[in-house]
Amino acid sequence: MHIESDAAYRYGSFGKLEDQFDQSVTGLKACEQAVVAMIGLRFPRFFAFQRSRVMQPHPLSAEPQASLA
Repeated sequence: MHIESDAAYRYGSFGKLEDQFDQSVTGLKACEQAVVAMIGLRFPRFFAFQRSRVMQPHPLSAEPQASLA
């Protein structure tokens, strides 16, 4: 997943980033919210695809199988 950074939060040097520390923290929070939103959009589709696999008992689970009972 790639999220483009906002031009307002791009700094030419580490010194500029330090000088504008409060603004850079705001940019990190905005990026964090964008990542959470992207995950929220993609997770239901992923879960729907995986549901048939997830709902199956694991072959090595403790549930008795017909061949072992």
